[in-house]
Amino acid sequence: MIVNVSDHITGVNGSMRDVMKKIPGIIVVNNKISMAGNQNVTILIDGRPTQYLDMQTLMSELPAEDIDKIEVISQPDATMEATGTGGVINIILKKNRLSGTNGAIWSGFGYGELAKYSLGGSVNHRKNKFNVFANGGYSYNTSTENLILERRIGNDTYNQNTSQPSYPKTYRINSGFDYDITDKQSLGISIRRIQSDNDRTHTNNTSINSIDTDTIFTLKTYNKMSRKWIYNSANLYYNIDLDTIGKKLVFTTNYGAYDNNNSSSIKTNANHNVNYPSQQNKEPGATDIYAAKLDLILPFSKKFKLTSGLKYSYANVDSDLQAFIENNDVFSNNTALSNHFIFKENIYSAYLMQNYSGKKISFNAGLRYEHSISEGYSITIDSTNDRTISKLFPSAGVTIPITKKLGTNLAYSYRIQRPSYNTLNPFISYLDPYTFEKGNTGLKPELTHSSKFSLTYESQPFFNLEYNKTSDVLMFVTQQDDNSGVSFATTVNLKQLEKYAASLFFPLEFIDKLKGYGGIMTNYQKYEAPYLDDNYNKEKFNYTLFIESSYQVAKTFKVEASAWYTSSNLEGIMESNALYGVSFGAQKTFFDNRFTVTTSLDDAFYEYWTANIVYSNMDVDLKSTWETSIYRINMVYRFGNRFLKKRKYQKNSAQEELNRANQ
Repeated sequence: MIVNVSDHITGVNGSMRDVMKKIPGIIVVNNKISMAGNQNVTILIDGRPTQYLDMQTLMSELPAEDIDKIEVISQPDATMEATGTGGVINIILKKNRLSGTNGAIWSGFGYGELAKYSLGGSVNHRKNKFNVFANGGYSYNTSTENLILERRIGNDTYNQNTSQPSYPKTYRINSGFDYDITDKQSLGISIRRIQSDNDRTHTNNTSINSIDTDTIFTLKTYNKMSRKWIYNSANLYYNIDLDTIGKKLVFTTNYGAYDNNNSSSIKTNANHNVNYPSQQNKEPGATDIYAAKLDLILPFSKKFKLTSGLKYSYANVDSDLQAFIENNDVFSNNTALSNHFIFKENIYSAYLMQNYSGKKISFNAGLRYEHSISEGYSITIDSTNDRTISKLFPSAGVTIPITKKLGTNLAYSYRIQRPSYNTLNPFISYLDPYTFEKGNTGLKPELTHSSKFSLTYESQPFFNLEYNKTSDVLMFVTQQDDNSGVSFATTVNLKQLEKYAASLFFPLEFIDKLKGYGGIMTNYQKYEAPYLDDNYNKEKFNYTLFIESSYQVAKTFKVEASAWYTSSNLEGIMESNALYGVSFGAQKTFFDNRFTVTTSLDDAFYEYWTANIVYSNMDVDLKSTWETSIYRINMVYRFGNRFLKKRKYQKNSAQEELNRANQ
């Protein structure tokens, strides 16, 4: 399924988080993504993995205007990495395919609870065999979120309300070139840099009501944070057509470096005689990612094609949490929290896939082998956690046409979801003295058998039936200490999850000048999971409705409306309630479509996310609120040649993988 973000009006002038909400079935709460209740969604950016990056930060700070379209891949074949048991979301950034010299400048402004703005520009020059491009921009994508908890422990009630404003100042630049060495050989390189500074203070108010003593304790916690990060990446590709019948050799290599220099200062004031010492954290970190890939395409005839490839990827993540605690106005090292943690991972993979395309039937069958070696080493406590995983991942699909436009497809794949670095990292992050998050070094990867039947129209699925069975489910859960009243969140492995799903998509083109789509997605989840000396055997039916439509009022003016609703659902041991959102937008073009003005009102009508946990010794109500009724205006002026180059466009280092992802 392809969502063309650049064609939309609503939700696309903010951040990556706002764009993700445009995907049918996706729910984003506190920068955590779930698709049909599954939190283990793999996110790619231009075909490259993001599991080593701080995705919560990127979600709120990567500008939406950089995104062209989003591919949702539920059944990846053997050419793609086996990672992603909850589906794969591939975010494709904008690229220029025009000939001659052209470009654009843009600016935007928005206001909800906080003001937000952005500006930037791009230029591209393409002539004969050579293309060079550059673009850059600045954005101030502010946001606010609030997390509200009510926990009942015996005769005590803990009411906790945390305000989480964000003020990211993000700078970005991207440049590169493509060159056709000969008619059969091409070379290209691109370099990208994104830098962000975000200083903010999260405020938590906690009240503890005790029926036994008829008293109320209150405390207020200030978490002053400084978040500074830089992401640099370089991508190189070399493509050679070996002959005229389609033999092709493609080499791509990618390097990315993500460096952060974070710090925080936590101070708590209380109205009762309890000392909550102040804390300070310094959290420098560096992440280096390298990947190289070689693909060979061998067509034996017009019907048979063999694709094979090799890939190597390496990641090195170095994080040094230096925690300090106050004692008599002096800060000393907090050895209980400080931890210098290094994570290294090598993944070697090879695949082989056979494709057959006949007049009445086509199929593909592939086998992928992945061998991964990872090591998590805590320098502080001299502890190492090694893990080696060697597995074969089969996949297969068959397509049978019914008519020229209508067809059927049946697909199967075996997938793996390795624990992310953030979940393996044993660091502890405090929200207030009574709640925190921490990692889990003992996590195992989850494995999923996935099957899907689809009816397609012009190769796009409109009706789907799915069945997934997952073991060692990675799930974000909570635990609680009744004696101290402290609760924490972490990721654990739940034994098994079965999911049955059905979905129906339909176009909205039954009225002249009306365009859009709608649909319904349903799923039935069944957990079987011993957890906390109890058995979590629970099942739930959920459905999601969505619709998005635009109407061409005049040649240069159109309006848009979008709405979605999702019923109550299971998210691990949490049961969430129904929620919805409605947005509106309008777009007007001037000067022969060179100048475009877009306005939108995002989340004009809405319902906030609420949930509860009633399991083991926990009785918790949760609520997450965010900035709503955001008005935005965006202006773009395009200059230069506006015509596509007739010759074949040369792809960047990841484009070939993106195309295969949509097969």
